[in-house]
Amino acid sequence: AGHVGLNQVLVIVTVVLAGRIEGGVIAYQTAFTFFLLPHALLAHPIFTSLYPRLAATGAAGADLDGFATTLGRGLRTMAALVLPASALLAAVAAPALSLVQLGEFDADGVALVGSTLAAYLTGLAAYSATFLLTRASYALGDARRPTTINFWVTLAAVAAMVAVTTAVEGRGLLVAFGLITAVTGTAGVVALHRRVVALAGREVAVVASLGRSTLAALACGTAAWLVVGFVGWDTVAASATSLGAGSAAGLTAGALVLLIAGTDDVEPLLAMARRLKG
Repeated sequence: AGHVGLNQVLVIVTVVLAGRIEGGVIAYQTAFTFFLLPHALLAHPIFTSLYPRLAATGAAGADLDGFATTLGRGLRTMAALVLPASALLAAVAAPALSLVQLGEFDADGVALVGSTLAAYLTGLAAYSATFLLTRASYALGDARRPTTINFWVTLAAVAAMVAVTTAVEGRGLLVAFGLITAVTGTAGVVALHRRVVALAGREVAVVASLGRSTLAALACGTAAWLVVGFVGWDTVAASATSLGAGSAAGLTAGALVLLIAGTDDVEPLLAMARRLKG
């Protein structure tokens, strides 16, 4: 629970610092809510469903080969889903937010939340992977190291955010907060991955999959962004069309890249869907 508590510390610090900007607190909170959506829908089911198997294979070194296989498959599947979803959400953020404009959440608010969301989404994959790797570390009997790593990640992020407030103002400040969180979170997940690999004594391959998933994310985000830019979001009808058509174009482009790459990273989910359908 240590890493969860430290995440809350980072959220509280961000809220306090966001108060330096007019509308900054609500913009951050709205962006972070949207940020958590793909994590909850795509990543959470993966690390929740895999933990019992990780615990069974990792306990007392019962089956470390099976442990590494399960963890690697989980990380690769997560990357194949979360990276394209991050790019897609960043691309369709403006029309999506335009459809939920409430009160003083006007066009300027949409722009502020959209840019903040896009910055935070660059770190979504690392944010989600941290949860899976933390559970993997627990399964191997090490509950201390994930908290230690996350402590230093949180400390570095807070220090960098406080420092950047002296140099950046306005909308750029929230964007900077998002990028700082992404960079420090990515450093933390790399450190945690290395620790888990060292504990297991087995390689957990993810680099090749990250390359494929990143290409799929670029294709997904670019296709959606082009459609949204062409259709616009000046009216409710345009926003709805941009959101629907942009999402469809992005998902199609991303799926095509994964298909051409010949990856089986999403096969576990497809197999589950087939079982549910049957």
